[in-house]
Amino acid sequence: MRDLFRDTGSGKGACFRGIKSFEESVASTHHEVHVNGLAPATPYTYLVSYGDREDKHHFRTAAKEGGRKPFTFAFAAANRATTGGGERDFGGTNYQASRAIMASSMQNGAVFMLAMGDMTNGGNVSEDGHLLEYANWKRSLEPFWHQIPVYSGFGDHEVNYITFSADSITKRSSKIDRFPYASESG
Repeated sequence: MRDLFRDTGSGKGACFRGIKSFEESVASTHHEVHVNGLAPATPYTYLVSYGDREDKHHFRTAAKEGGRKPFTFAFAAANRATTGGGERDFGGTNYQASRAIMASSMQNGAVFMLAMGDMTNGGNVSEDGHLLEYANWKRSLEPFWHQIPVYSGFGDHEVNYITFSADSITKRSSKIDRFPYASESG
């Protein structure tokens, strides 16, 4: 494995040196480092330092473009919350299944994961409820996705509705997805 970053111990927000240097002048909770020129299909390690703690992680770069070597990827869908209690219904997502899927993906050498919809129960009438379900799904994958990329799509449960009052005769209410997406869908 090649070392990608190494903390310089500057005492500032974050500082890395290696293939690419990165330094923050102010401490932050959001970090993005763009790195170019990495070798294809190569494992890299990196170190994240914050306060007195250091976490070492690793990832593998994608195969060479146009390559014909076989590879394994993982696919999951509809792992939203279900009955059974505990982590099966953790704020709109099936935390237990999501973590098991990722662990199995890693054990079987998947190079990426496709999560193609219905990761949450959805159908919320509040934007905050909608965002909480997404956050819970992301938390379930957090121990894994620094090692393999996760590409997500949306299903019919990843919606945030506007619900109208029930009809006085049928007692049924209508709902539509919130638009425009950029300002109404979280």
